[in-house]
Amino acid sequence: MATYKDLEFDEGNDFTYSLALTDSDDVAIDITGYTFYMTVKLKLSISDTDAMFKITVSTIPDPTLGIVNIPITRANTLNEKPGIYPYDIKYKDDSGDVRTIMYGHFKLIQGVTDSVA
Repeated sequence: MATYKDLEFDEGNDFTYSLALTDSDDVAIDITGYTFYMTVKLKLSISDTDAMFKITVSTIPDPTLGIVNIPITRANTLNEKPGIYPYDIKYKDDSGDVRTIMYGHFKLIQGVTDSVA
């Protein structure tokens, strides 16, 4: 079952969102061969190709720890309008099964500084 969680990010910042996947006994799940996808859309009815951004992570430094880092870069949010948008995070495992593990609202907060030298 997917977890509902709202996320909050500052527009124009770089951030890494880390997820630790564990089983019901709180033991790390081996995510070797998994690919993770995070998609943020302006609204649910648009296609993935028109999403605010979609991040794919297929390189995981130590998959036996069950930790995936999703890099959200400045470029992903810099020119987007602050607001609240739907998102989800899915994975495709090494056998091809796809699961949604997290979903909710992605709150984009307007930044103050326009540029950093």
